[in-house]
Amino acid sequence: LERLMAEAIAPPNYESVLRGFGHAVEQLRAFEAKVTTVDPSLGGDELFRDPERLGEAAAFVERALAGSVPPQGPQPAFERRTFQESPSNQMAVRAADAVIAEPGQRYNPLFIAGPSGTGKTHLLNAIGNELARRGPGKVRVACVGAQLFIDELIAALQEGQIERFRARYRAADALLIDDVQFVAGKERTQEELFHVFNQFHSAGKQLVLVSDVPPKAIEGLEDRLRSRFEGGLVAELEAPDRALREKLFARYLADAGEVDPALLQYLAERRVSSVRELIGVVHRLQALAESTGEPISLASARQELEPTGAAVLAPPATVRQAADVFFLDDEKIVWEWPEVSGRLVEELR
Repeated sequence: LERLMAEAIAPPNYESVLRGFGHAVEQLRAFEAKVTTVDPSLGGDELFRDPERLGEAAAFVERALAGSVPPQGPQPAFERRTFQESPSNQMAVRAADAVIAEPGQRYNPLFIAGPSGTGKTHLLNAIGNELARRGPGKVRVACVGAQLFIDELIAALQEGQIERFRARYRAADALLIDDVQFVAGKERTQEELFHVFNQFHSAGKQLVLVSDVPPKAIEGLEDRLRSRFEGGLVAELEAPDRALREKLFARYLADAGEVDPALLQYLAERRVSSVRELIGVVHRLQALAESTGEPISLASARQELEPTGAAVLAPPATVRQAADVFFLDDEKIVWEWPEVSGRLVEELR
């Protein structure tokens, strides 16, 4: 169509060309609608936007309907190079790198566990992206959430397409599942996952599973799945430690310009339970800077994060260890003595 519109003089058969173009567009729309019945994520493929690739689109739909097109892949936004490493996640990160270097050989399956907001989904997708990029030829990596796996299974059972469901997953060269704890208590889902797991493992295809708790702590998980999940390596992610907090604050605040080392040290000392909480602190400071028109400073950060002037810092470990557990409890220990006149002595209860 673009070539036709670029012509100075319309060719004598332009009407038939336009009719053919319109017919091709309609066919592509029909193909796209059909392929979304297999997997809604396949509907946005560029293949369905180019009338000159009508033959390719038809072949793609045929493969999808036959179950030879695997489920969706990893999200490109999650890259391995942007995942920061520290002692709190070092074991999981190094295990991920080993899997990327030797898929199906080292740590198969790799089971990554950790509380919400510690980077599990980022690391999972980063593994998938690296496997797809480094693999020989075109490596087909399926990266799905457990809920999607469950929903697709239910739809396949309702439509009598369970064989196509199985074929789609078998078509992948690696399978990565997020939030696998959601399959607990779902008998038929665990049955299908058991067979998919065995097929991948016996074929030497890499499996990576992610959960908020280790396999032994997933209630309602069948023993046969639990033993398989634990058969490779279980690596846990912990809340960000000081080293990781410092790296992340430096990274997220870099857009605002050079970060004062004293500010960075102050922020790194503040404990957070997750990376999400840390990002929330960054957004809070950025909003403060935008509203005041002033760069983020140690003073402004203290005022924003400690409105009462009381720093949220962990008590010194040496003091806690020295406390007499028979006569004192945590509430009775005075951690800081700002000035002599302000010292308080609690009465023994």
